[in-house]
Amino acid sequence: MDSSNGRENLPSGTAFRSDLATLKKANSNQPLQKIFSLLTKSEVQTHVTERFSSCTPGPTYRLLSSFIWKRAFTFNIDDAMEAAYRDAGAKQTILSYNFDDEYEDDRTLDELPLIHLHGDVTRPVRGYVFSREQYIRIITMINPWMTVLAQFIRSEPFVVAGSAMDEVDLDFYLAHRTPTTARDDRGPSIRVEPFPDEITRNDCQQHGLLLFVGTALEFFQYCDSVLPNRPTPYELIPEESQKLIPPGVGEIQALAFLSDFELVPSSATELKGASPFFYGHPPSWRDLASKFDIPRPMAAAIATDVERRLKPESNAPKVLVVREETGTGKTTVVRRAAFELAQRGFRVLNCSALSRVEPKPTAAIIDLIDDPLVIFVDNFADQAYVFRDVIDSLEKKDVVFVFADRGYRFRYITRVLAGLQYSVYDDLSLREVDCDRLISSYVGHGMLGNSQARKNKKEFIKRVVQDPIAVACSRILNDFKPLDRIVDDLLRDASRADKERYYIAALAQFCFRGGIRYEVLSSAIGREGLKEQIHKDHPLPLAHFDRSTNFLVPQNSTLAERMLNRLAESDRSFLLEIFVALATQIAARVNRSTVKKRTPEARLASRLFDFDSVVDDLLKEHTADFYSRMQPVWQWNSRYWEQVALMHLKQYQLDPNKPGGQEALRQAAQHARHAVSVEEHPLPLTTLGKILLVQMHAKGYSAAAAYEEAYERLTDAIILESKWHRKAVQPYVLLFRGTVDYSRGGGRLSAKQIEKVMSLLENARTIWSRDSEIQDVCALVETEFGAARG
Repeated sequence: MDSSNGRENLPSGTAFRSDLATLKKANSNQPLQKIFSLLTKSEVQTHVTERFSSCTPGPTYRLLSSFIWKRAFTFNIDDAMEAAYRDAGAKQTILSYNFDDEYEDDRTLDELPLIHLHGDVTRPVRGYVFSREQYIRIITMINPWMTVLAQFIRSEPFVVAGSAMDEVDLDFYLAHRTPTTARDDRGPSIRVEPFPDEITRNDCQQHGLLLFVGTALEFFQYCDSVLPNRPTPYELIPEESQKLIPPGVGEIQALAFLSDFELVPSSATELKGASPFFYGHPPSWRDLASKFDIPRPMAAAIATDVERRLKPESNAPKVLVVREETGTGKTTVVRRAAFELAQRGFRVLNCSALSRVEPKPTAAIIDLIDDPLVIFVDNFADQAYVFRDVIDSLEKKDVVFVFADRGYRFRYITRVLAGLQYSVYDDLSLREVDCDRLISSYVGHGMLGNSQARKNKKEFIKRVVQDPIAVACSRILNDFKPLDRIVDDLLRDASRADKERYYIAALAQFCFRGGIRYEVLSSAIGREGLKEQIHKDHPLPLAHFDRSTNFLVPQNSTLAERMLNRLAESDRSFLLEIFVALATQIAARVNRSTVKKRTPEARLASRLFDFDSVVDDLLKEHTADFYSRMQPVWQWNSRYWEQVALMHLKQYQLDPNKPGGQEALRQAAQHARHAVSVEEHPLPLTTLGKILLVQMHAKGYSAAAAYEEAYERLTDAIILESKWHRKAVQPYVLLFRGTVDYSRGGGRLSAKQIEKVMSLLENARTIWSRDSEIQDVCALVETEFGAARG
C-alpha cells in the first residue's frame, strides 16, 4: 500500500472494493468478487489492469528485496514487487509466474520465484481470480503452484503479511497446517498484523504461527536491525569454494556451478560419538576425517591411479568407472578416494546435483580452472549423457573423472561411453580382515549387538564374510541375525503410519537416489511422528539425503530395498497404495519443462512408471490398476502412455492365442502411437517400433505394412537422437533384428531401405565397437544382405 502507480498509492482491498462499487453503483458491503463480476472488459482494463501497472515500489518492497528469500507467493496483481527487484539494492533476480504457468523447480538462491496466485497485470489476458467460484474451481483443479504451496505451508517456515486471513484459498492452504505438522527444526512461521484481535491470536495458535504486531514495513525494519549486514547469495558460498572459480566467471554462473559440484575438503572436524554412517547412511566428510570407515584396498588404488593419470607424461585414459552392486560400500569407497586425493593437495569436486547438470556451461568453467582437477560422480547413470557431453566439449587435459554406479546399470553406461577409453574397478567383496575391522570398529564405539562376538570373533567373522558390507553392518548391530529376521523385528516395532512413510521414502530412493522432499512426504502421510522417525533409534529410521538439501531417504538403503521386495512378495495391494501415494504427490512438480531439465521429481517419475524394471516387477497383478488410477493425473505425459503400451505388449506376448491377446496387441500399438502424438521423442518412437515389429509376426496384420511403419519410426528415433547428440543403441538393435526377420520371412526391402540400414550398420559398428550384442547383430545383417546381393 506504500507503493504507487504514478498517480496514487495502491489501494487496500477495502478501498479497491469501495471504488469499484461506486463505479458500478453497487453496495460497497458486497464482496469484491461479486462487484468485480459486474465490470465490462474495458472497465477491467482501465480500473484494474492500468491502475495496478507500471508501479513504483514503496519502502516496504524496497526493504523486502534486500533480504534473501526462498520463494514468494502473492495474492496481489500489481507489478510493484517486480519493480523493487530491478533496483540496485535487491539481493536476487525475480522470476515472475502466473498461477496457471507450469511449475518450475527451485533454482539457485540468486533467483526468487514470485507466483501471482490471483493473476498478474503483466498478463491480463490470463484473467484475474477475484470470485469465490474461481477460487474453488482453480483449487479443485490440479493446479501445480497451488498444490506445491499447500505442501510447503504444511511444514515449512513462512511469513504471511498484508492479508486479512479471510481469502478462501488461504484458508485452503492453512487448513493443511497445524502446530503438529509445522517443523520445529527450522525457523518459525510468522503472521504480521498491525491490529490483531482474539480471532487473529486464535488463528496463530491453530496454525502454529508467531504473531508480529506491526505493519510489514515495521517487520522488515525489525529484521534489518537484527541482521543489518546481509550477504549476497554468492557471499554465502564458502570462501574455499569461491577460490576455485577462475576470474572472469560471473557470480550467477559460479552459483550454478557450485550448486552442482561440492569442493571436497582437504580436512574436516572429527566427530565424537556415533554417526548415522554406522547405521547405513553414506559417510559425511567428517565421518571420513574421523576414520569411521574401514580401509578398503579399492579406495587407495583409485586415489593412487588418479594421481598417476594426472601427471603430464601420462597417456592413460582420464575416465575411471567403479562398477559394484547395492550395499557393497561403493559410495563409501568413492568418497574415501575423493577425500584422500583432497588431502594430497588435489582439487577435487564431488557432483552433488540432484537435477540435470548443464554440460556446456560446466565444461566452460572446468576449462578455465588452471590446476589439475578430479571430478567424482556417484550414481553416474543419472547424469551419463551430461558428462559424456562435458568430456567431449573439454579442452582441459589434466582432469580425471571417476564415475560410479550399480552393476545392473553398467550396460547402459558402456553404451553412453562408447568410443571413450576408460578403466573399470569392480571388486568390493568382503575379506576376513575387513570383517575383523568392522567388528572391532563397532566394539570400539559400543555398538556391538552380540557380546559373544568379542570372545569368539573368528566364528562371527565367518557369519558375515559372504555378505555385502551394508548387510554385514546391519547384522553386527542386530545380534548377527539373518537379514530377513532383522527386517521382521523392525517392522514389528513400527506403526502403520511409520511403515507407510518409510515405504514411500524407500520406493522414492529405489527410483531416484535423492529420495523424496520433506514437504512432499509430510503431505503424503502427515508429519505426526516424522520428527521421531528422522532419528537413528527409530525402528524404521529416515535421514536427510544431504544436510544441504530437503530430501529424505531411508537411513539404510540396503534394508529399505529388501523391505520393498518383501512387501512385493507379501502384500502387493498395500504396495499399490504406496505407488499411488508417491505418484500423486509428485505429480504437480512434473511437466514437460521439468522433464527436459531432469529435475528430481521428473527423474523419480521416469523410473517410478517404468513398466519393465519397476512397476511390473514389484506390483505384478496390480500393475494395470496402478496405471489406470494414475491416468487422470499423468495422461499428459508421453512416458506414461509408453509404459501402458509396454504393459499391453507383455499381456499379448505371455499368450498370444488366449482370448484378449489380439486386443492387447492392438491396444499396445494404439497407446504407443498416442505417446508419439503427445511428444515426438526417441523413447516413444522406439517403443512404437518395437510393438510394430511384434505385429509383423501376428495374425491379422500385414507384415509389409508393420515393417514399413516400424522402419520409419525407428529411423526417426535414430535421427532425433543424433540431432540431440545422443547415442541410444536400442533403436539400432530393434531395426537390425526386425529387418533380418522381415527379410527371412519373405519380405522385400527397397534399395533405399537397404542402403539406409547398411549406413546405420557402419555407424553402429564404429560407435559401439566394444559392445558384443550390437556387433553380433551387425554381423547378422551383413550376412543376410550379403547373401541377398550374391
